[in-house]
Amino acid sequence: MLKTCSECAEVIKKHFDRDNGWTKENLKMVCNEIIAKKIKELPDEGMFRKCRFCGRITDMVHGIMVSPPDFCHRCWDSLGANLNADGYLCLLSK
Repeated sequence: MLKTCSECAEVIKKHFDRDNGWTKENLKMVCNEIIAKKIKELPDEGMFRKCRFCGRITDMVHGIMVSPPDFCHRCWDSLGANLNADGYLCLLSK
């Protein structure tokens, strides 16, 4: 499970399918909205870890727990350190 930042949490709550988990479609919607809202450009809200959707520094106080997107090993390796909305969209567009 991942802890997101507070801004990404609101986007995920809107698009995440609690019954089916991550689908390609809802992951695209989440990523596009995070990028459109420029969430990663907002000030950091903690000091412990990066949000896996926008990359901002956050902590365990903010956001929600959510399962990470599920990628095969080859796709996961190609993401490298780009574990955020930009990286996920690049991967999905291939």
